[in-house]
Amino acid sequence: KNPLFKYVEKLCSLLRRLDFLPETLRSIYFSINGRKIMNNLLIKKVIKTNYDLIFIAKGDGIKPDTISLINKYSKTWYFFMDPIEQAKRIDIISIISKTNFCSATFSDVVNFARSKKINMFWIMQGIDKKIFFPKPSQKIIDVIFAGEKTLERYDMVNYLKKSGFNVVCYGDGWENSSIYLNELLNKYHSSKIILNFCREGSGFSVRVFQALGSGTFVLSQWCPDLLKVFKRKQQIDWFLNEVEMKNKIEFYLKYEKVREKIGKKGSQFVHRHHTWNTVMKNILHNVKNHS
Repeated sequence: KNPLFKYVEKLCSLLRRLDFLPETLRSIYFSINGRKIMNNLLIKKVIKTNYDLIFIAKGDGIKPDTISLINKYSKTWYFFMDPIEQAKRIDIISIISKTNFCSATFSDVVNFARSKKINMFWIMQGIDKKIFFPKPSQKIIDVIFAGEKTLERYDMVNYLKKSGFNVVCYGDGWENSSIYLNELLNKYHSSKIILNFCREGSGFSVRVFQALGSGTFVLSQWCPDLLKVFKRKQQIDWFLNEVEMKNKIEFYLKYEKVREKIGKKGSQFVHRHHTWNTVMKNILHNVKNHS
C-alpha cells in the first residue's frame, strides 16, 4: 500500500530486463517483496522431497538460478499462459532456458522461443468438466462478457449497447465485479451468446474453453490460434470488427437453433479434447518421450 514501495517494485522489475546491467542490479527484483524467502523455501522443499517433476506456472518470481539448482533434484516444466507482450516483459527466455521442458498457450510465444533455439511445446489450457458443463437453462441475457475492461473492449460493448443489445459484463473495471467457477457457469447458462475479446498476440485465454464447456454459443474476436483449434460456424464463430460483431450477434439471436447447435458441438469438442486431464496427459507424454 506504500506508494514508494510500488515505484521500487516497478523499477526493480525494469532493471531485471536490461541485459547490459550487472547481474547484481538485475537480480534485486528477486530479493524484494518476499521473493527471496519464497525461492529459498522452494529450494528446501525440492531438496527435502523426491519429486519426479516440478511444474511451474505464473512463476516469474522464481529466480532463474533457483530453477538451475532444483534441476539437480527434479525435472522442471514451465507452463506459460500469457501473451507475447508479457513473455518479453518478464524476459521469459532467461527463465525457460533453465528448465528441462517448457510450453506456452499462445503459438507466437512458442515461435519466439524456438527462434531463440529453445524447444517449446504449444500446449493450451483446459477445463474441469465437473465445473464447466452444459445444462438446459432459461436464457435471459442476450450477450455476456466476463473479463477485464480495456478501452477497446469498452468501445465494442458500448457500440453493442447503443445498437440496442442487452449486454452484461463482469470483471475488473466493469459495472459488475469478477465472477468465477459456479457463479460464472450460472451466468453462462443464462446467456444466449458468450462474447470473447482477445489480447494482443496470436492466442486466446482459457475463457474460450470455459465458455464453450458450458454449452452456450461463443462469438469471439478473431485471433490466428482460433483457426488452428476450431472449425468456424461448427464449434464457434468469430468477427474481425465491430460491424461484423454486431451483424453476427443480430443473426445468432434471431436464429436460435443454429446458435444452439454450434454451442452444443463446441461443448462436445472441448469436453473431448481440451480438459485439464488431456493437458496433463500430453505434458507427461512429452516428459516421458523427451527425457
